[in-house]
Amino acid sequence: MSCFGNKPTAGDLRRLYARGIRDFLAGASRFERDGRESSLELPFDYQFSSSDELPNLLMWARGQLKQKMALQQQVATLEKQVTATETRLAQSERRVVEGDAQRAALTRQLGNTQSQLTTITGEKRAMEDQHRATVNQLTTTQARQLAEMRQQHDRQLENQRVQYDQHVADTAAQQERQLQTNQLRFNQELAKRNMEIQKLKSQLLVSHDKNLAWPDEKLKFTLNEVRRLIDNATARLAVDNVVPRQQALPDNLDPSQSLARVGGRTHFWLRSKIWSMLQAAFFGLPFGFGAFGPGRGFDELLAVYAAWRRRYDGFSDDDATNGATFEIFKYSALCNKWRSVTFQSLAITSLGDPASSSSGRAPMTGVVARLGEENIQQCIQRINEFLEEVSAISGVPLYADLDDDVSGIVRLCFEVALQFGINQAQLALLTTDPGQSAVIGAEFHDCEDADEHRGMRTRVDLMVAPGLQRVGDGRIDLAKVRVVVPCEIFTAEAH
Repeated sequence: MSCFGNKPTAGDLRRLYARGIRDFLAGASRFERDGRESSLELPFDYQFSSSDELPNLLMWARGQLKQKMALQQQVATLEKQVTATETRLAQSERRVVEGDAQRAALTRQLGNTQSQLTTITGEKRAMEDQHRATVNQLTTTQARQLAEMRQQHDRQLENQRVQYDQHVADTAAQQERQLQTNQLRFNQELAKRNMEIQKLKSQLLVSHDKNLAWPDEKLKFTLNEVRRLIDNATARLAVDNVVPRQQALPDNLDPSQSLARVGGRTHFWLRSKIWSMLQAAFFGLPFGFGAFGPGRGFDELLAVYAAWRRRYDGFSDDDATNGATFEIFKYSALCNKWRSVTFQSLAITSLGDPASSSSGRAPMTGVVARLGEENIQQCIQRINEFLEEVSAISGVPLYADLDDDVSGIVRLCFEVALQFGINQAQLALLTTDPGQSAVIGAEFHDCEDADEHRGMRTRVDLMVAPGLQRVGDGRIDLAKVRVVVPCEIFTAEAH
Protein backbone atom coordinates (compact mmCIF):
# COMPACT_ATOMS: atom_id res chain seq x y z
CA MET A 1 0.00 0.00 0.00
CA SER A 2 1.20 3.53 -0.71
CA CYS A 3 0.23 6.85 0.72
CA PHE A 4 0.62 8.37 -2.76
CA GLY A 5 -2.04 6.48 -4.61
CA ASN A 6 -1.10 4.36 -7.56
CA LYS A 7 2.15 6.09 -8.51
CA PRO A 8 4.06 8.82 -6.61
CA THR A 9 5.30 11.88 -8.29
CA ALA A 10 8.80 13.19 -8.23
CA GLY A 11 7.83 15.74 -5.63
CA ASP A 12 6.34 13.04 -3.50
CA LEU A 13 9.50 11.07 -3.64
CA ARG A 14 11.64 14.09 -2.71
CA ARG A 15 9.48 14.76 0.27
CA LEU A 16 9.48 11.07 1.16
CA TYR A 17 13.28 10.93 0.93
CA ALA A 18 13.67 14.13 2.93
CA ARG A 19 11.36 12.90 5.71
CA GLY A 20 12.96 9.45 5.72
CA ILE A 21 16.45 10.91 5.95
CA ARG A 22 15.34 13.29 8.73
CA ASP A 23 13.64 10.51 10.71
CA PHE A 24 16.67 8.20 10.25
CA LEU A 25 19.01 10.89 11.55
CA ALA A 26 16.74 11.45 14.56
CA GLY A 27 16.65 7.70 15.19
CA ALA A 28 20.45 7.57 14.81
CA SER A 29 20.77 10.29 17.49
CA ARG A 30 18.51 8.34 19.80
CA PHE A 31 20.51 5.14 19.10
CA GLU A 32 23.72 6.92 20.01
CA ARG A 33 22.10 8.11 23.25
CA ASP A 34 20.42 4.92 24.50
CA GLY A 35 21.85 2.19 22.23
CA ARG A 36 18.44 0.78 21.26
CA GLU A 37 18.49 -0.79 17.79
CA SER A 38 14.75 -0.15 17.42
CA SER A 39 15.59 3.50 16.92
CA LEU A 40 17.29 2.55 13.59
CA GLU A 41 14.20 1.03 11.96
CA LEU A 42 13.65 2.47 8.48
CA PRO A 43 10.91 5.17 8.73
CA PHE A 44 9.07 4.25 5.54
CA ASP A 45 5.66 2.81 5.02
CA TYR A 46 6.21 2.82 1.28
CA GLN A 47 7.48 -0.21 -0.53
CA PHE A 48 10.45 0.81 -2.62
CA SER A 49 11.67 -1.09 -5.61
CA SER A 50 14.91 -2.94 -5.56
CA SER A 51 16.49 -0.28 -7.68
CA ASP A 52 15.89 2.48 -5.18
CA GLU A 53 19.19 3.41 -3.45
CA LEU A 54 17.84 5.27 -0.47
CA PRO A 55 16.76 2.21 1.50
CA ASN A 56 20.05 0.51 0.74
CA LEU A 57 21.93 3.62 1.75
CA LEU A 58 20.00 3.85 4.98
CA MET A 59 20.60 0.17 5.65
CA TRP A 60 24.31 0.69 5.13
CA ALA A 61 24.23 3.74 7.40
CA ARG A 62 22.44 1.72 10.07
CA GLY A 63 25.15 -0.96 9.87
CA GLN A 64 27.85 1.68 10.08
CA LEU A 65 26.20 3.17 13.14
CA LYS A 66 26.11 -0.21 14.83
CA GLN A 67 29.77 -0.78 14.05
CA LYS A 68 30.52 2.72 15.32
CA MET A 69 28.67 2.03 18.57
CA ALA A 70 30.52 -1.28 18.93
CA LEU A 71 33.82 0.37 18.29
CA GLN A 72 32.98 3.14 20.74
CA GLN A 73 32.19 0.54 23.38
CA GLN A 74 35.46 -1.24 22.65
CA VAL A 75 37.30 2.07 22.81
CA ALA A 76 35.63 2.84 26.15
CA THR A 77 36.63 -0.59 27.46
CA LEU A 78 40.17 -0.14 26.22
CA GLU A 79 40.30 3.34 27.76
CA LYS A 80 39.25 1.83 31.09
CA GLN A 81 41.89 -0.85 30.74
CA VAL A 82 44.48 1.78 29.84
CA THR A 83 43.43 3.87 32.83
CA ALA A 84 43.69 0.80 35.13
CA THR A 85 47.02 -0.13 33.57
CA GLU A 86 48.29 3.39 34.04
CA THR A 87 47.09 3.27 37.65
CA ARG A 88 48.90 -0.01 38.25
CA LEU A 89 51.93 1.34 36.45
CA ALA A 90 51.92 4.37 38.70
CA GLN A 91 51.60 2.11 41.74
CA SER A 92 54.44 -0.05 40.45
CA GLU A 93 56.57 2.99 39.91
CA ARG A 94 55.84 4.10 43.47
CA ARG A 95 56.72 0.65 44.76
CA VAL A 96 59.92 0.75 42.70
CA VAL A 97 60.78 4.08 44.26
CA GLU A 98 59.95 2.73 47.70
CA GLY A 99 61.94 -0.47 46.97
CA ASP A 100 64.90 1.65 45.88
CA ALA A 101 64.63 3.55 49.14
CA GLN A 102 64.37 0.32 51.16
CA ARG A 103 67.29 -1.17 49.22
CA ALA A 104 69.33 1.88 50.02
CA ALA A 105 68.32 1.60 53.69
CA LEU A 106 69.13 -2.12 53.73
CA THR A 107 72.45 -1.42 52.04
CA ARG A 108 73.25 1.05 54.77
CA GLN A 109 72.04 -1.44 57.41
CA LEU A 110 74.11 -4.19 55.81
CA GLY A 111 77.15 -1.99 56.01
CA ASN A 112 76.46 -1.30 59.67
CA THR A 113 75.86 -5.01 60.32
CA GLN A 114 79.08 -5.97 58.57
CA SER A 115 80.90 -3.42 60.67
CA GLN A 116 79.29 -4.85 63.84
CA LEU A 117 80.11 -8.39 62.69
CA THR A 118 83.72 -7.41 62.22
CA THR A 119 83.74 -5.95 65.75
CA ILE A 120 81.98 -9.00 67.25
CA THR A 121 84.34 -11.38 65.44
CA GLY A 122 87.28 -9.58 66.95
CA GLU A 123 85.69 -9.69 70.40
CA LYS A 124 84.92 -13.41 69.92
CA ARG A 125 88.53 -14.16 69.09
CA ALA A 126 89.62 -12.21 72.13
CA MET A 127 87.13 -14.10 74.35
CA GLU A 128 88.23 -17.45 72.91
CA ASP A 129 91.83 -16.61 73.66
CA GLN A 130 90.84 -15.58 77.18
CA HIS A 131 88.76 -18.78 77.61
CA ARG A 132 91.66 -20.98 76.53
CA ALA A 133 93.93 -19.20 78.94
CA THR A 134 91.37 -19.62 81.75
CA VAL A 135 90.84 -23.34 80.96
CA ASN A 136 94.57 -23.94 80.96
CA GLN A 137 94.87 -22.13 84.29
CA LEU A 138 91.94 -24.07 85.81
CA THR A 139 93.32 -27.37 84.50
CA THR A 140 96.64 -26.67 86.13
CA THR A 141 94.98 -25.59 89.39
CA GLN A 142 92.62 -28.60 89.43
CA ALA A 143 95.44 -31.04 88.79
CA ARG A 144 97.37 -29.53 91.69
CA GLN A 145 94.30 -29.62 93.99
CA LEU A 146 93.52 -33.21 92.93
CA ALA A 147 97.05 -34.27 93.78
CA GLU A 148 96.74 -32.56 97.18
CA MET A 149 93.35 -34.21 97.83
CA ARG A 150 94.74 -37.61 96.87
CA GLN A 151 97.61 -37.14 99.28
CA GLN A 152 95.19 -36.01 102.01
CA HIS A 153 92.91 -39.00 101.31
CA ASP A 154 95.86 -41.37 101.54
CA ARG A 155 96.83 -39.84 104.87
CA GLN A 156 93.24 -40.11 106.17
CA LEU A 157 92.97 -43.69 104.93
CA GLU A 158 96.19 -44.58 106.70
CA ASN A 159 94.92 -42.91 109.90
CA GLN A 160 91.64 -44.82 109.66
CA ARG A 161 93.53 -48.05 109.09
CA VAL A 162 95.59 -47.41 112.19
CA GLN A 163 92.44 -46.52 114.18
CA TYR A 164 90.67 -49.65 112.90
CA ASP A 165 93.58 -51.86 113.88
CA GLN A 166 93.56 -50.24 117.31
CA HIS A 167 89.78 -50.71 117.58
CA VAL A 168 90.09 -54.37 116.60
CA ALA A 169 92.79 -54.85 119.20
CA ASP A 170 90.70 -53.04 121.86
CA THR A 171 87.61 -55.06 120.93
CA ALA A 172 89.54 -58.32 121.10
CA ALA A 173 90.90 -57.35 124.49
CA GLN A 174 87.44 -56.34 125.69
CA GLN A 175 85.92 -59.61 124.48
CA GLU A 176 88.71 -61.53 126.16
CA ARG A 177 87.99 -59.70 129.41
CA GLN A 178 84.26 -60.40 128.93
CA LEU A 179 84.96 -64.09 128.34
CA GLN A 180 87.07 -64.21 131.47
CA THR A 181 84.30 -62.50 133.41
CA ASN A 182 81.70 -64.92 132.01
CA GLN A 183 83.96 -67.85 132.85
CA LEU A 184 84.33 -66.56 136.40
CA ARG A 185 80.54 -66.18 136.73
CA PHE A 186 80.07 -69.65 135.27
CA ASN A 187 82.50 -71.15 137.76
CA GLN A 188 80.74 -69.36 140.62
CA GLU A 189 77.33 -70.54 139.36
CA LEU A 190 78.67 -74.06 138.95
CA ALA A 191 79.95 -74.07 142.52
CA LYS A 192 76.56 -72.82 143.68
CA ARG A 193 74.80 -75.56 141.70
CA ASN A 194 77.12 -78.21 143.15
CA MET A 195 76.23 -77.04 146.64
CA GLU A 196 72.53 -77.30 145.78
CA ILE A 197 73.12 -80.81 144.38
CA GLN A 198 74.75 -81.87 147.63
CA LYS A 199 71.84 -80.37 149.53
CA LEU A 200 69.33 -82.25 147.39
CA LYS A 201 71.26 -85.48 147.79
CA SER A 202 71.07 -85.02 151.53
CA GLN A 203 67.32 -84.50 151.28
CA LEU A 204 66.94 -87.61 149.14
CA LEU A 205 68.90 -89.73 151.64
CA VAL A 206 66.34 -89.04 154.33
CA SER A 207 63.32 -89.68 152.03
CA HIS A 208 61.11 -92.30 153.71
CA ASP A 209 58.61 -93.18 150.97
CA LYS A 210 58.49 -94.02 147.26
CA ASN A 211 56.38 -91.05 146.20
CA LEU A 212 57.93 -89.71 143.00
CA ALA A 213 56.69 -86.17 143.62
CA TRP A 214 59.55 -83.71 143.87
CA PRO A 215 59.81 -81.23 146.73
CA ASP A 216 60.05 -77.53 145.91
CA GLU A 217 63.82 -77.52 146.29
CA LYS A 218 64.28 -80.16 143.63
CA LEU A 219 61.80 -78.43 141.33
CA LYS A 220 63.69 -75.17 141.81
CA PHE A 221 67.05 -76.84 141.24
CA THR A 222 65.89 -78.65 138.09
CA LEU A 223 64.32 -75.55 136.57
CA ASN A 224 67.48 -73.54 137.30
CA GLU A 225 69.55 -76.36 135.77
CA VAL A 226 67.45 -76.07 132.59
CA ARG A 227 68.12 -72.33 132.58
CA ARG A 228 71.86 -72.96 132.98
CA LEU A 229 71.92 -75.45 130.12
CA ILE A 230 70.03 -72.99 127.93
CA ASP A 231 72.63 -70.34 128.77
CA ASN A 232 75.38 -72.76 127.74
CA ALA A 233 73.59 -73.71 124.51
CA THR A 234 73.30 -70.06 123.51
CA ALA A 235 76.63 -68.85 124.93
CA ARG A 236 78.42 -68.52 121.59
CA LEU A 237 75.43 -66.73 120.08
CA ALA A 238 74.82 -64.60 123.16
CA VAL A 239 77.09 -61.71 122.18
CA ASP A 240 74.97 -58.57 121.97
CA ASN A 241 74.10 -57.48 118.44
CA VAL A 242 75.53 -60.63 116.83
CA VAL A 243 72.47 -60.41 114.56
CA PRO A 244 72.54 -56.98 112.86
CA ARG A 245 69.72 -54.76 114.08
CA GLN A 246 68.77 -53.67 110.58
CA GLN A 247 68.68 -57.25 109.23
CA ALA A 248 65.16 -58.61 108.83
CA LEU A 249 64.98 -62.14 110.27
CA PRO A 250 62.83 -64.78 108.53
CA ASP A 251 59.26 -65.06 109.81
CA ASN A 252 59.87 -68.57 111.12
CA LEU A 253 62.63 -67.24 113.41
CA ASP A 254 60.98 -64.08 114.71
CA PRO A 255 57.34 -63.81 113.59
CA SER A 256 56.45 -61.31 116.36
CA GLN A 257 59.58 -59.12 115.94
CA SER A 258 60.54 -59.87 119.54
CA LEU A 259 64.27 -59.26 118.88
CA ALA A 260 63.51 -55.60 118.26
CA ARG A 261 61.75 -55.35 121.65
CA VAL A 262 64.99 -56.22 123.46
CA GLY A 263 67.05 -53.73 121.45
CA GLY A 264 69.04 -56.42 119.65
CA ARG A 265 70.10 -58.14 122.93
CA THR A 266 70.46 -61.53 121.30
CA HIS A 267 71.12 -63.45 124.53
CA PHE A 268 67.71 -62.75 126.06
CA TRP A 269 65.93 -63.25 122.74
CA LEU A 270 67.53 -66.69 122.22
CA ARG A 271 66.61 -67.83 125.74
CA SER A 272 63.03 -66.64 125.25
CA LYS A 273 62.69 -68.42 121.90
CA ILE A 274 63.96 -71.75 123.28
CA TRP A 275 61.62 -71.52 126.28
CA SER A 276 58.67 -70.86 123.96
CA MET A 277 59.50 -74.12 122.12
CA LEU A 278 59.73 -76.01 125.41
CA GLN A 279 56.41 -74.59 126.60
CA ALA A 280 54.70 -75.65 123.37
CA ALA A 281 56.17 -79.18 123.59
CA PHE A 282 55.55 -79.99 127.29
CA PHE A 283 53.45 -77.35 129.06
CA GLY A 284 50.63 -76.58 126.62
CA LEU A 285 48.03 -78.17 128.95
CA PRO A 286 47.70 -78.01 132.76
CA PHE A 287 48.18 -80.73 135.36
CA GLY A 288 50.85 -82.57 133.33
CA PHE A 289 48.58 -83.44 130.39
CA GLY A 290 50.87 -81.56 128.01
CA ALA A 291 53.97 -83.63 128.96
CA PHE A 292 53.60 -86.00 126.01
CA GLY A 293 53.04 -83.29 123.44
CA PRO A 294 50.02 -81.62 121.85
CA GLY A 295 49.33 -84.46 119.38
CA ARG A 296 48.73 -88.19 119.79
CA GLY A 297 50.34 -88.22 123.22
CA PHE A 298 47.63 -85.95 124.60
CA ASP A 299 44.94 -87.98 122.79
CA GLU A 300 46.13 -91.16 124.55
CA LEU A 301 46.19 -89.42 127.95
CA LEU A 302 42.76 -87.92 127.38
CA ALA A 303 41.36 -91.37 126.49
CA VAL A 304 42.68 -92.81 129.78
CA TYR A 305 41.39 -89.82 131.73
CA ALA A 306 37.96 -89.89 130.05
CA ALA A 307 37.56 -93.62 130.75
CA TRP A 308 38.22 -93.03 134.45
CA ARG A 309 36.00 -89.95 134.59
CA ARG A 310 33.08 -91.82 133.01
CA ARG A 311 33.22 -94.33 135.85
CA TYR A 312 33.84 -91.64 138.45
CA ASP A 313 31.21 -89.01 137.65
CA GLY A 314 29.71 -89.76 134.22
CA PHE A 315 32.14 -87.57 132.25
CA SER A 316 30.99 -87.10 128.64
CA ASP A 317 32.59 -85.95 125.40
CA ASP A 318 30.66 -82.68 125.71
CA ASP A 319 32.53 -81.95 128.94
CA ALA A 320 35.81 -82.35 127.03
CA THR A 321 34.87 -79.59 124.59
CA ASN A 322 33.26 -76.99 126.85
CA GLY A 323 36.46 -75.99 128.70
CA ALA A 324 35.68 -77.95 131.89
CA THR A 325 37.96 -80.91 131.13
CA PHE A 326 40.45 -80.40 133.98
CA GLU A 327 38.50 -78.11 136.35
CA ILE A 328 37.84 -81.00 138.75
CA PHE A 329 41.50 -81.08 139.80
CA LYS A 330 41.14 -77.58 141.29
CA TYR A 331 38.74 -78.74 144.01
CA SER A 332 38.83 -82.57 144.29
CA ALA A 333 41.53 -84.16 146.46
CA LEU A 334 40.49 -87.66 145.32
CA CYS A 335 40.92 -86.73 141.65
CA ASN A 336 44.32 -85.22 142.39
CA LYS A 337 45.35 -88.47 144.08
CA TRP A 338 44.24 -90.47 141.00
CA ARG A 339 46.17 -88.04 138.81
CA SER A 340 49.32 -88.41 140.94
CA VAL A 341 49.19 -92.21 140.87
CA THR A 342 48.50 -92.28 137.11
CA PHE A 343 51.36 -89.95 136.23
CA GLN A 344 53.75 -91.84 138.55
CA SER A 345 52.94 -94.94 136.54
CA LEU A 346 53.51 -93.02 133.32
CA ALA A 347 56.82 -91.70 134.66
CA ILE A 348 58.00 -95.22 135.54
CA THR A 349 56.89 -96.42 132.09
CA SER A 350 58.70 -93.57 130.35
CA LEU A 351 61.78 -93.13 132.59
CA GLY A 352 62.04 -96.39 134.51
CA ASP A 353 61.69 -97.14 138.22
CA PRO A 354 64.25 -95.11 140.20
CA ALA A 355 64.42 -97.92 142.77
CA SER A 356 64.98 -100.74 140.27
CA SER A 357 68.70 -100.18 139.67
CA SER A 358 71.48 -98.50 141.60
CA SER A 359 73.17 -97.42 138.38
CA GLY A 360 70.23 -95.40 137.05
CA ARG A 361 66.84 -95.68 135.46
CA ALA A 362 66.02 -98.13 132.67
CA PRO A 363 63.21 -96.75 130.49
CA MET A 364 60.46 -99.23 129.69
CA THR A 365 58.37 -99.63 126.55
CA GLY A 366 54.72 -98.71 125.92
CA VAL A 367 52.48 -96.64 123.62
CA VAL A 368 52.52 -93.52 125.79
CA ALA A 369 56.26 -93.87 126.42
CA ARG A 370 56.91 -94.15 122.69
CA LEU A 371 54.78 -91.08 121.98
CA GLY A 372 56.62 -89.22 124.72
CA GLU A 373 59.97 -90.11 123.18
CA GLU A 374 58.74 -88.97 119.76
CA ASN A 375 57.69 -85.64 121.26
CA ILE A 376 61.13 -85.29 122.90
CA GLN A 377 62.95 -85.97 119.63
CA GLN A 378 60.76 -83.50 117.72
CA CYS A 379 61.45 -80.79 120.29
CA ILE A 380 65.21 -81.48 120.16
CA GLN A 381 65.12 -81.22 116.36
CA ARG A 382 63.19 -77.92 116.42
CA ILE A 383 65.65 -76.31 118.87
CA ASN A 384 68.72 -77.55 116.94
CA GLU A 385 67.32 -76.28 113.63
CA PHE A 386 66.56 -72.91 115.21
CA LEU A 387 70.09 -72.53 116.64
CA GLU A 388 71.66 -73.66 113.37
CA GLU A 389 69.68 -71.07 111.39
CA VAL A 390 70.67 -68.29 113.81
CA SER A 391 74.28 -69.47 113.54
CA ALA A 392 74.11 -69.29 109.74
CA ILE A 393 72.74 -65.74 109.82
CA SER A 394 75.18 -64.46 112.45
CA GLY A 395 78.23 -66.33 111.16
CA VAL A 396 79.01 -67.61 114.70
CA PRO A 397 79.66 -71.39 114.79
CA LEU A 398 78.04 -73.67 117.36
CA TYR A 399 80.11 -75.72 119.79
CA ALA A 400 80.65 -79.46 119.44
CA ASP A 401 78.62 -80.68 122.46
CA LEU A 402 75.51 -78.65 121.60
CA ASP A 403 73.41 -81.73 120.79
CA ASP A 404 74.07 -83.24 124.22
CA ASP A 405 73.13 -79.99 125.98
CA VAL A 406 69.93 -79.58 123.95
CA SER A 407 68.99 -83.19 124.67
CA GLY A 408 69.60 -82.57 128.37
CA ILE A 409 67.42 -79.44 128.30
CA VAL A 410 64.51 -81.20 126.63
CA ARG A 411 64.61 -84.34 128.79
CA LEU A 412 64.76 -82.33 132.03
CA CYS A 413 61.74 -80.31 130.86
CA PHE A 414 59.94 -83.59 130.15
CA GLU A 415 60.61 -84.72 133.74
CA VAL A 416 59.40 -81.36 135.10
CA ALA A 417 56.25 -81.65 132.97
CA LEU A 418 55.64 -85.14 134.41
CA GLN A 419 55.93 -83.60 137.90
CA PHE A 420 53.01 -81.33 137.00
CA GLY A 421 50.93 -84.51 136.88
CA ILE A 422 52.69 -86.48 139.66
CA ASN A 423 52.50 -83.71 142.26
CA GLN A 424 49.05 -83.57 143.84
CA ALA A 425 49.36 -79.81 144.15
CA GLN A 426 48.67 -77.67 141.08
CA LEU A 427 52.03 -76.82 139.53
CA ALA A 428 52.07 -74.22 136.76
CA LEU A 429 54.59 -72.16 134.87
CA LEU A 430 54.61 -68.51 135.92
CA THR A 431 54.45 -66.52 132.66
CA THR A 432 53.59 -63.09 131.31
CA ASP A 433 53.13 -61.46 127.90
CA PRO A 434 54.75 -58.40 126.30
CA GLY A 435 52.94 -55.21 127.17
CA GLN A 436 51.67 -56.44 130.55
CA SER A 437 52.54 -54.78 133.82
CA ALA A 438 54.74 -56.55 136.37
CA VAL A 439 56.18 -55.74 139.81
CA ILE A 440 59.78 -56.74 140.48
CA GLY A 441 59.78 -59.02 143.52
CA ALA A 442 58.79 -62.56 144.44
CA GLU A 443 57.00 -63.32 141.14
CA PHE A 444 59.12 -61.42 138.62
CA HIS A 445 62.88 -60.85 138.40
CA ASP A 446 64.75 -58.69 135.94
CA CYS A 447 66.80 -60.92 133.61
CA GLU A 448 70.04 -59.10 134.62
CA ASP A 449 69.39 -57.36 137.93
CA ALA A 450 67.13 -60.04 139.52
CA ASP A 451 65.13 -58.34 142.32
CA GLU A 452 67.51 -55.43 142.82
CA HIS A 453 64.66 -53.02 142.07
CA ARG A 454 62.11 -54.83 144.22
CA GLY A 455 58.75 -53.11 144.30
CA MET A 456 59.23 -51.31 140.99
CA ARG A 457 56.29 -51.63 138.61
CA THR A 458 57.40 -51.96 135.02
CA ARG A 459 56.17 -52.84 131.56
CA VAL A 460 57.17 -56.26 130.21
CA ASP A 461 58.90 -56.19 126.81
CA LEU A 462 59.86 -59.89 126.70
CA MET A 463 59.52 -62.96 128.93
CA VAL A 464 63.04 -64.41 128.99
CA ALA A 465 62.29 -67.53 131.09
CA PRO A 466 59.10 -68.70 132.82
CA GLY A 467 58.93 -69.19 136.55
CA LEU A 468 57.19 -71.89 138.60
CA GLN A 469 54.41 -71.62 141.15
CA ARG A 470 52.59 -74.12 143.37
CA VAL A 471 48.89 -73.78 144.25
CA GLY A 472 47.94 -75.61 147.46
CA ASP A 473 48.93 -79.20 148.19
CA GLY A 474 46.17 -81.02 146.28
CA ARG A 475 44.78 -82.59 149.45
CA ILE A 476 43.68 -80.10 152.11
CA ASP A 477 44.90 -76.76 150.82
CA LEU A 478 43.71 -76.13 147.27
CA ALA A 479 44.16 -72.35 147.04
CA LYS A 480 47.38 -71.05 148.64
CA VAL A 481 49.84 -69.83 145.98
CA ARG A 482 53.60 -70.16 146.50
CA VAL A 483 56.20 -68.96 144.01
CA VAL A 484 58.94 -71.60 143.67
CA VAL A 485 60.97 -69.90 140.91
CA PRO A 486 60.35 -66.30 139.79
CA CYS A 487 59.71 -65.47 136.14
CA GLU A 488 62.57 -63.66 134.36
CA ILE A 489 61.54 -60.67 132.22
CA PHE A 490 63.26 -58.06 130.07
CA THR A 491 62.09 -54.49 130.39
CA ALA A 492 63.50 -51.58 128.41
CA GLU A 493 62.98 -49.29 131.41
CA ALA A 494 65.72 -51.12 133.31
CA HIS A 495 68.15 -51.31 130.34
